[in-house]
Amino acid sequence: MTRGGRRLVWLGGLAWALGGAPRGMSAQSSDSLFATGMRAYKDLEFDLAASLLRRDLAKVTVAGAPIAARAEGLVYLGAADLFRGRRDSAAAVFRRLVMLDPRYRPSQLVFPPEVTSLFDGVRLQTKTVTVEVPRDTTIVPGPGALGIRIIASSFQTVDVTLRYEDGAPFRALYAGPIGDSLNVQWDALDAAGALPPVSRVLLRVASRAPSGGTPSRATACGASRISRASSPIASTKRRSSSSGRSCRKYSMR
Repeated sequence: MTRGGRRLVWLGGLAWALGGAPRGMSAQSSDSLFATGMRAYKDLEFDLAASLLRRDLAKVTVAGAPIAARAEGLVYLGAADLFRGRRDSAAAVFRRLVMLDPRYRPSQLVFPPEVTSLFDGVRLQTKTVTVEVPRDTTIVPGPGALGIRIIASSFQTVDVTLRYEDGAPFRALYAGPIGDSLNVQWDALDAAGALPPVSRVLLRVASRAPSGGTPSRATACGASRISRASSPIASTKRRSSSSGRSCRKYSMR
């Protein structure tokens, strides 16, 4: 779903990606998923490696492989393209990898400086973030009610805001620079210190362009569903979003 050029995904998507992949995929390591392509790469058969890795990446992406496994396939594909003399293609693969997992860094013990330096250059130019939130919780109004961890691909400036479901601003949480990561908290109240007038809000993290204009890249997540029941809701439920990722509801008492 998009609003004003910003891409919206559900809160909890990262947790799903790291721990909620289908059993058949989560039981397999990246070595087994990309064994033939990695073997061809190590044998210096870079054309064959690129072909096999692209084929296997398409398969595991559709099957919902964990992010870590797909990241390994992408870094080998980018390296294979680089050694095939296709630097632009390698850079595009590395950009895709950074967007998939802003925290990923290729091993300097496995890949030579030509690969790691190109990856680092792409990472520094690619401004994206990912968001981590608790899997299950009951939100109690007050300081630190909900902790939000933002992980960045590289130094950038971000706006962290809560929005109404129609995209209108609800409350600003943070605006400023981020290095590797940033911890932001919401007290489950509106800017005036009162309970929100709505039952659901959205969390949006937007990476600002260097000029301070339109966001160059944005990550946005569905935020908390707020219960006004007199008794607390001690557990949470999962629901699937249109992307197939799980969404956690955060109830407040």
